[in-house]
Amino acid sequence: MVKNKIYVIINVILPILLGVLIYIGDKFHLLPNYISNYIPDGLWAYSFTATILIIWNREINIFWFIILGLCFVIFEILQFNDILKGTGDILDVIIYFLFGFSSIIINNLISNKS
Repeated sequence: MVKNKIYVIINVILPILLGVLIYIGDKFHLLPNYISNYIPDGLWAYSFTATILIIWNREINIFWFIILGLCFVIFEILQFNDILKGTGDILDVIIYFLFGFSSIIINNLISNKS
């Protein structure tokens, strides 16, 4: 149970908090644009993917990962069409998939050690 709490803190809560800090830092123009524009999105995708893995006891459920990928794409399409606030950038989609995939890889590494 303690391992699960640590996993949640490291893979869900910390990425979200780091993304928020980067977002706040951007308001003061402390960071380069490529960090403030893309890293918070990637951290959100990492955290979201880790959350799905936690819900499914770290087992990869293809159905939910298809839904996850669709969420990544639809979110950006909605931004591109001015339905949601944002830019709607293909690079965001790439970042979502890179960070989401890294969450899956780290999950597998953790699962293999357990």
